[in-house]
Amino acid sequence: MTNGTSSKPVSRAKMALRLRPYFDLQLRFAEAMAASGGEALAASVTRNTNLHRRFGFGRIHNGVCAPEWAGYLALLEEAETHEARLDATCTFFAQCPDEKKPEKELRFGCFSFELQDERGAVRIHFGNREEGGIGPLSRARMAERQRELHDMFAHIRAVHPEASRVRGGSWLYRVEAYRRLFPPDYVKSCAPAHGLMRFDGTSSWGQFLDRQGGVKPDLRDIFLRNLPSLDPKSAEDVFPLPAMRAEAPVGLFFDFYGASSSRLLLPAALDAFAPRGDFFRRDGFVGGVGELPFGLERGAEILRKAVVDQFLVGRQALRHDREHVLGEFARSRQQFFRRHHAVDEAPVVGLLRAEEIAGQRQFLGAV
Repeated sequence: MTNGTSSKPVSRAKMALRLRPYFDLQLRFAEAMAASGGEALAASVTRNTNLHRRFGFGRIHNGVCAPEWAGYLALLEEAETHEARLDATCTFFAQCPDEKKPEKELRFGCFSFELQDERGAVRIHFGNREEGGIGPLSRARMAERQRELHDMFAHIRAVHPEASRVRGGSWLYRVEAYRRLFPPDYVKSCAPAHGLMRFDGTSSWGQFLDRQGGVKPDLRDIFLRNLPSLDPKSAEDVFPLPAMRAEAPVGLFFDFYGASSSRLLLPAALDAFAPRGDFFRRDGFVGGVGELPFGLERGAEILRKAVVDQFLVGRQALRHDREHVLGEFARSRQQFFRRHHAVDEAPVVGLLRAEEIAGQRQFLGAV
């Protein structure tokens, strides 16, 4: 998971200072994995941190690293202490290019996907690309997240007929405000990812960062307390929120988000009047129908968003809250019909709010 960025650019030197505690955790983990598993430190840092990506070198494919990575490993070899290695990491980061979006990854707001293999597996990702004080998984942004998922699966259906299954793997599957965005049967498939997750991305490391890129103290403390008991065969257990994996047929998502062909008629009709006639609201995945007057463009876009919002939020809320419907109705007919509790809740700062899940406290207020 990536974090939201301010509209004001931040220098790499300032980012290095901000991310120093984050790099510290990753280096400590790599050092512990090397010591416990008899692995060279350079190999452990390559496999067990996301520094290769943070340095702007992209993902490691089939074990092949960017040529510049060797320069960083040489600095680590010269450093004799953890603090010296941390200093070298921050200095090297400050001189590196900005992190880039993976070439094959298509983004739809905070969500993105990539085709994982020739058998049609779709891997979904989440990144905090919100700006401002409202958390991307708060109820105030639930409609927008659902609209992004609708658009993404409409695109997958239209452009990738080979898509067969959807896969996800992240610490976020332990968070209710994230799980509620997905089909119930997909959520039911969630299972601990014992020995199956990689540590060179954000599926585990993302849980430590707040919205400003700082490390959350409570999660850091739990991680550091767990680290001495590290077992390389179950390394994910030292993380406060161990990553989980989920998988389900892609048709489940088409139906759930109204992205099946029969349910795309109304959004498609509205999108015909959106800017440049884009079929899926943005990015021009299907050819346009020409320019429209600005007022008509804006009006059509507002109408399209309103209709999709009401459809997605009402549909999702009914799925998750149906057991409460009669009680809600008795207390307030007006609130029930407007789905007030789903779309009108006051904004909250941070990714989520503190809730209980799987018998442990979620740290939901600062991503």
